[in-house]
Amino acid sequence: MHENSASRSIKIKYQLPPVVASLQAGWLSSFQSAAAVSALLAGLAGQLLVFMKDPNNFPNHTSTGARTFLLLLSYSAVVLNSSATITSLILTDKIGELPVRASMKSCMKSGLPDSGTDTIETTSTGLLRRYGVGALWSCTIWHWFICLLAGIWCIMLQILTYIFLQESEVVSITMAFIIGFATLPLLVFLYSGVS
Repeated sequence: MHENSASRSIKIKYQLPPVVASLQAGWLSSFQSAAAVSALLAGLAGQLLVFMKDPNNFPNHTSTGARTFLLLLSYSAVVLNSSATITSLILTDKIGELPVRASMKSCMKSGLPDSGTDTIETTSTGLLRRYGVGALWSCTIWHWFICLLAGIWCIMLQILTYIFLQESEVVSITMAFIIGFATLPLLVFLYSGVS
């Protein structure tokens, strides 16, 4: 948790409203799971990088361009998945601080709805901001999400490219369909989040 050198009043018995607490719990669970998954993917990407750096894992006729493309995907997957892991941890810390930040805001009477208010016109992101999640919340969420998805896609594309270089046409086309099917939920999730 980030410590601020300036002392502020904190209501120690403060509780987040149920809707805000539910948002906090959902994001907290997502970030913790994503940190574990992206860390595992970063490890897998590292192993694939070691594999791709060994010229003995390629037939002699493999072009330099194909090997360079695989190395770019390997390095990208390591960096993107590592970044997704670190960003997940930062966001976990940020959302975990929400009750303390909201408590400080309630002491200052700055922008929190009265306790008798049942409705408020805002988005879920706006609600979290109002309770103290921070101004850069949306930017950080997008950074995390893009790194996570791009890291996954780099690994999938790397595997698919290697299959096309090594395997028969039937195996390559079949695996292209399987990888496409496997990544379909990511595309649907991305599309549903945009629309």
